Formats: sequence, structure tokens, C-alpha cells
Amino acid sequence: MDMERMRSRALCAVLALAIFALAFCALAQDAVQPGEAALPGAAEIDLAAAPEAMPSGVKREGETVTITSGGSYRLHGALEGQLVVDADGKSRVTLALDGVDISNPSGSAICVENAGIVTLLLPEGSVNRVTSGSPAALDGSAVDADAEGGAIHAKDDLTIEGAGALFVGGYINNGIHCSDDLTISGGKLEIEAVRNGVKGKDSATISGGELKITCGGDGVVSDETEGEGNGAVSVSGGKLEIVSAGDGVQAEALLNISGGELKIQSGGGSANAPAHEEEFGGRGFGGRFKGFGGGRKRDRGDLPGEPSEAPTPPSDNSGEAPGGFGENPDSLPPSGGAPGEIPDAPGEANAASAAEEAEPDGAKGLKSGGILRVSGGSIAVDASDNALHADGDVEITGGSLTLSSGDDGVHADDSLRIGAGAIAIETSYEGIEANQIAITGGNISVTATDDGLNANGGAQTFRGRGPFQDAQPEEEGETPVLRITGGEIRVNAEGDGLDSNSDIRIEGGLTIVDGPSHSGNGALDSGSESGGSCQISSGTVLAIGAAGMAESFDAGSEQASLQVNFEEFVPAGSALSVTKADGKELISHSAAKDFSSVVFSCPEIKIGDAVTVSAGEQTRTVTVTEVSARNSGRWGR
Repeated sequence: MDMERMRSRALCAVLALAIFALAFCALAQDAVQPGEAALPGAAEIDLAAAPEAMPSGVKREGETVTITSGGSYRLHGALEGQLVVDADGKSRVTLALDGVDISNPSGSAICVENAGIVTLLLPEGSVNRVTSGSPAALDGSAVDADAEGGAIHAKDDLTIEGAGALFVGGYINNGIHCSDDLTISGGKLEIEAVRNGVKGKDSATISGGELKITCGGDGVVSDETEGEGNGAVSVSGGKLEIVSAGDGVQAEALLNISGGELKIQSGGGSANAPAHEEEFGGRGFGGRFKGFGGGRKRDRGDLPGEPSEAPTPPSDNSGEAPGGFGENPDSLPPSGGAPGEIPDAPGEANAASAAEEAEPDGAKGLKSGGILRVSGGSIAVDASDNALHADGDVEITGGSLTLSSGDDGVHADDSLRIGAGAIAIETSYEGIEANQIAITGGNISVTATDDGLNANGGAQTFRGRGPFQDAQPEEEGETPVLRITGGEIRVNAEGDGLDSNSDIRIEGGLTIVDGPSHSGNGALDSGSESGGSCQISSGTVLAIGAAGMAESFDAGSEQASLQVNFEEFVPAGSALSVTKADGKELISHSAAKDFSSVVFSCPEIKIGDAVTVSAGEQTRTVTVTEVSARNSGRWGR
């Protein structure tokens, strides 16, 4: 009995302690403010307080509050003036913005003059507002062309973290401007600026948080041209929604996307792109000197049975900005707006000025002056210029990309390599363009009003045709090559489907091309006139289109192929199938456009096989007597 009483007393004691602990925690939680919980021991700064009320290491002169010592500070209240950090160059300063409203009509609202590193902490539940200048600048009438810095301007390293909300209005120049390394790992940031939204001059790193940016220049930019590792932008996490007059994200040297969710509309989107002039033979005189490879122009309909006009490729482009991330009830209203409301993009005059400063040759979605790498993340781009662009190389090894472009979907001046990932180019002038293109994997779909995939050689490295046929590459390694060794590729192009100013090499994967319905281009086009060739050694290729300029694989191929040209055009939507004599179906396809030529190759076709091509109501049987077999209808089509 004594043992039972002891156990009962012990249980009562434990329950009493538990109740006491819960009550203490509840009282403590009521007593502690969000900023205090996030930054215990921080000095309190009331931005509206008198000079004598400022804590040690902080001074106030008129409407300027200056922090002169390293340490942690929790700020709240309103200030029409400037908050300055001016400590020694080795100090660490942490500013917890816990309900601040700082506005400066003539300059930066928060300015870091000197410190080792400054952290802006946004405590959970806090709502903050920082602005420079007047929202009237958004219409372009009051923009100072010589203005520098941003509403938040750090001349040393700057980090932004936390879970609170911050609205930044950069109505003089940029929204957030850091002259050194900028890191954003958290927070709900809503930014509008007459020029760039977020600038880390040496580098900008985004690993978390939510950013909504509306600006008249670039959305996120790093433009330092000197120093190892500078001029770099890295996105590994977080959510970015950008509406920019200039580039969405721009890096001078390296742009690396490894994670996160990006939704970008630049330059008004693909619907706002200038009209492309009709090219000579579908390529060449399109404004960018793509090798002058199209010296074969014919009028549409110049072959019997061909349609007089090419069908318009399907497009669901609305020209609207990518969708948002949903409501943000905690955010302060932008100028005159309701909470959570994103204002209209900057006015036309200012947008044009800022776009010219940020990117004279157009508004691109993701742009690098050197290398652009994508290895992960979800990316949606609607750009008036190229959706993805690199002055050097593009490397895509992962991620999900949905792209609409008024020019190229993906463009590299040098090499472009795709090893994995899902890439859907829904609207483009040319889908994928570079000097050398190498595709080893991934799931790729391309819709283009000109060429689908184009190894063009660039302005100075082409091997021309016609009057330019003596032009040669500057270096041997610059010879244009389109090489496919893996992946699944589907192309719907009004120009050439697969185009190279020199060589096409198919060594694996599945490639299906719905090429042009007019005679000025072909589903396959290698630079045979300049010594190039079109060869296949492995993989499956189905290329259909008009027969007038249709090409097939060369006799030097290792894998057999066949070409069938029909006497009449097969209507769009018709079922197409290729079968062997034993009834085995090798491929089936529903045509996106009218076509009269079929080129097909797969490993199952051997010399001596009889292969039947059925398209709509027309059927042809070809006996493969050589590695590149052909069976043409009348008119040689």
C-alpha cells in the first residue's frame, strides 16, 4: 500500500510541474515581442524617439539616425529621413526590422556606409516599409539619370533573412543595391523600382524567401566586370516573381540556377517583341547573320500540290505576366495600393530609359555575359527577347523550364549543352540556337516560327553559301555542329526543324520534327553546300515537312534511313505510321501541319527490309537497298 501511495504522489508532482511549465511558457510568449524572440539582447531603437533616447552606439541628428558600433539592434517606428550604419570595417551589425516605416524623399532610406557585414533580419510577423524618392517617378517624368544606389544601399556585404514582410520602393534608382556581396535567404520582399529591383554588384545569392519585383531595369543583376568570382548571380531556393522592362535576371560572368521557383516577364513578354523580317530562304537575313545559310529561297507554292500559305503554328501566349504566388496579406501597401497589391509596371518613358541602360540589345529572361547554368528549379519565362541567353556557354542539366520568347528560346553565342531536365519552348522565333549544340538527355519540346534547333556558327564563325561561301570559321573548333546523343526532342518549326550551317550528327535519343509546310525550308538542313553533312549512327528520327527542300541522311551514315515524298500534301492532324513487312509498327505520329515528305530512321531498319509509310490516305512501301533509301513522288517532292 505504501508503494502505491508513493507512486500516486510522484505522478501528481510530475503533473503539477508540467502544468506550471506550460503556464510559464504561455506567459513568456505573451511578454516577448517577435523581434526580441528572434534577436535576444538586442538594443532597442525607436526611430521616432528623441536623440537622448537613443541607446549606446546610436546617435540622432535631425532626421538621420546613425549606428556607429557593431552589435544587434531591434528597430521599430517611423522615420522620414535616413538610417545610416557607419561602424568600423570589421564590425558585424544586425538590424531586426520589426515594424519600421523609413522614407527618404532625396536619397537612400537605409544606407550602409561602413561595416564588415550587415544583416537585415525580418522577424516573423513583422511588416516593414522602406522607400526612397516619390512613386511619381514610376511614370518616367521625374527620373534622375545620374542617380545611384537604392532605397536600401549597402557599400559592404549585405544579408537579408527571416520570415517577415518588407516592401521596398526604389523611386530614385534601384530597390536594393549592394556594392559588394548580397545574400537573400528569407523574408517576404515586395520591390518596385524605376531601375533595377535587386543589385549585388560583386554577387547576388538567393537561397530562400519570396521576392516580387516590378522594375524599369533588370530584376536581379550583378554587373561587376573585374575580380575573380564577381559578376555572379546564384539562385538555389526561394520564389522569385519578376516583371522587368530589362532583363529578368542578369549576371556579367556567371548565372547559376540550381533550385527555387522563378516566374519572369521581361520587356512586356513575347507578345511585345518587334516583328522579324522575312528571312532569305528561312534563314540568313533575320537581323543576326546566322551564317547566310539560306540561299535557296523560293516562293511558297512554287511546286505543284503545295499550299500557298504556311499554317500558323499553335500558340497559347497571352502576353500576360506569369502567375503570382498567391496572397500576401502581411505586406504593406505599395504607393496608394491595397495590401498585397503589386503596382503596374513603370511608365513607358522610364521603362524605355531604364531598359536601355540595363540592356541596350533587348530584354532577356535569364542572361549571362559569360556562362549560364541550370541544374534545377522551376523556371517560367515570357520575354520579348531571348528567354535564356549567354554570351558564352549555356549548360542545362536539370530543372523544369517553360519558355516563351519573342526571339530565341535558348541562345548561346558559343556552345549549348543539354544533359537533363524538362524544357518546353512554347513560343519562339528560333527555339534553340548556338554555334555548337550537344544534346545528351532531357525532355525537350520546341515551337518556333523559324528554325527549331539551329547550329548557326554566329556572325563571325559561319561557313557561308552563295556569295559568302568563301567565309570560314575563325578557328577549327568553331565549326557549327548539331549533335544529339540522347533525350526526347519534339520540334514544331515553320523554318528548318534541325538546322546546322555545317554538320548534323544523330547518335541516339528520340527526335520528332514537324517541319515547314512551305518549300523554303526543310525538316532537316545541314550545311552540305559548305562541306557539312547529315549523318545518323543510332537513335530514332522522324522528320516530316514540305518536300521542296527536304533533305535526308547522308550515305556515310552508319544507320539505315528512308525518305518518302508523297504526290499530294497530307493534311494536318493525319495519322502517320511506319511499319515493317512483318507488321511491327516502328513509330506512329499525328502530324501538326500539312506535309508531303517523310524522313525516318531507327535501329530496327536494316538493309533489305521492306518498310511501309502510311500517312492519311496515302501509302508508300520502300525496300531499303542502301543505307540512305529514297522513294520520291512526281515533281521530285
